[in-house]
Amino acid sequence: MRIGSFELKRRRKTDRNPTDDPTRLLSTSLGRQTIKGISYTQSLAAEQAMIHPVVFRCIDKIATSVAAVDWYVRKKEGTGRDKALTSKISDVLESPNGYMTAGELRYWLAMTRAVFGRVPFKVGVGTEGKPNALYPLKASFFETVLTDRGLIKHYKYGTASNHEILSTRENATDGTNGQGRMTKSYAWEIIKPNLSGSPTAKGFNTPLDAIGYPAEIIALLLKRAIDSAAGQPNSKYIVGSEKTLTEDQEKFIQDFLEDTTPGGDEGGAVLVISNTKIDVHELDNNLSDIHSKLPMDDMARHIAGSFGIPISLLGLSAQDGAKFAGNYLESRRSFWEDTIIPGYLVPIQQGLSQALCDEGHEIVFDLDTIPALEEVKADRAVKLNKVEFLTEDEKRQMCGFPPLTPEQKAALRAQNASRKPNSQASTEPNNDG
Repeated sequence: MRIGSFELKRRRKTDRNPTDDPTRLLSTSLGRQTIKGISYTQSLAAEQAMIHPVVFRCIDKIATSVAAVDWYVRKKEGTGRDKALTSKISDVLESPNGYMTAGELRYWLAMTRAVFGRVPFKVGVGTEGKPNALYPLKASFFETVLTDRGLIKHYKYGTASNHEILSTRENATDGTNGQGRMTKSYAWEIIKPNLSGSPTAKGFNTPLDAIGYPAEIIALLLKRAIDSAAGQPNSKYIVGSEKTLTEDQEKFIQDFLEDTTPGGDEGGAVLVISNTKIDVHELDNNLSDIHSKLPMDDMARHIAGSFGIPISLLGLSAQDGAKFAGNYLESRRSFWEDTIIPGYLVPIQQGLSQALCDEGHEIVFDLDTIPALEEVKADRAVKLNKVEFLTEDEKRQMCGFPPLTPEQKAALRAQNASRKPNSQASTEPNNDG
């Protein structure tokens, strides 16, 4: 079943003229022979944003959801099948490398896409010329090296003094245009296009770009509140008296207020001054009104909305839980149908299919393993069961299930026939005697 209304797939075997691509002209005219997709500043900003509890909760929610969906290799409709390649890719999906499980790799793929908008990785190739491993690459150390004509020459991974040259898939085979037997490892990148539409352009649209300014405001307001609350003791109080105090009395009051703060030498002591009335007014600089200083709930809704997560799924407060309890199931369904499937599962499965598979195979996520969509399929099946002008296979396809095989259809007919009552035996009269 095909899901998603957009296509991020880059076909590798289609015969095209490289000079037809207008984006290469921009690359050559600006002299950008080496393009670093993620700058050092952007990498630091992303690391800082991940410290924010709401940002981390959103990214973790997306990544754990993707990690929970199983994937597998299947044959495309109307194509041949290479059993050896199918087996190898299945092994790679089950055990990507020597230190990550399949779920951990899916988590990393989704997290990197959500944070940076681009997912670079290295594909290992075995001696038999087939993929045998997937290695994650850090986006901030991944660079694209172009030729003088603006085409991708190779990739570079690492620092200026210590880096590795990674081939493209087209240059990793003994044939032309990516056709032929694999001879060496290569790199691949799943991108989230920006307004330029070029895979070699700088900058990618990510939710962090949209929430950067609100997150900065939160950080500044929180710092201001903490600085005010943690000020010097003598700046937290105003002392008033009915008559002029002597210098000794003023110094005594000042020292007393400093020593009686929590942790001071005279903490908990009582101030007593004779012959005048003293009023000590404490300034309202504590953190008790932090919610009035920081509109954190409102900011959290903006951040969650940028990531496409309904606020009821984050469980940020009891108020939100009570307010959205009635539409929790709808929010859960919307999260999968509007965010996870089209925004993460579809691009990842298409990118991996292009990177690992030939034209006869594709990598897909098993949507039947998503509990949030099971009830949706069941309700749709009940409604379609009453529609008489659709075939069984058409109804199954609309519910998200594959068509029945001839063997399954024969078994279903036999099962239905065994359930029908023997009407003839029940209607004929008994002629005995």
